[in-house]
Amino acid sequence: MSNRIGAILRVFGAVTALSSLIILPSLLLAVIWNEPTVLPFLEAMLPTLAVGALLWYAFRHSHFELRLRDGFLITAGIWIIASLITAVPFFLALPALSYTDAVFEATSGLTTTGATVLTDAAAARLVLNHHLRIARQVVSHVAGQQPCAEVVIAAGRKWHDHIDRLALVEIFNRIRMRGKRRK
Repeated sequence: MSNRIGAILRVFGAVTALSSLIILPSLLLAVIWNEPTVLPFLEAMLPTLAVGALLWYAFRHSHFELRLRDGFLITAGIWIIASLITAVPFFLALPALSYTDAVFEATSGLTTTGATVLTDAAAARLVLNHHLRIARQVVSHVAGQQPCAEVVIAAGRKWHDHIDRLALVEIFNRIRMRGKRRK
């Protein structure tokens, strides 16, 4: 397998493992409140955490300078993987919800649109189960932090590049000045 594919799979493994951890606060609250959805949350979290960790571990030494097209593939893959993984707890905890509707709910949470396809029965169950509402809000909160992180990373890189350019200009100016002093 090429290093490029290994590097992409390493990223997908990390995203899979981290996406499964989004449900952790709701799982802890379900345990504290002795809710019946502890088992569905565990069934959703543990296998995806294990698969993601194994995928990351298997390709942890794969390093490759990824190109722009790899970035597009990774970005699209991350959105798909995160949507599919964060839908599993909703699907298992709300029997009235189909997997397609659960994916829609998870995707609307990840994109922070707030759109919903919940019917009256599923909406009533969601309202009654505080930890399910918290799970949906955690998904929205985590996804809402992404643009902030992207701005900080982009600004940091831009600032870092600017500082590097200033340092290079200063070095070239000093070299040029030394050359003028010698003449």
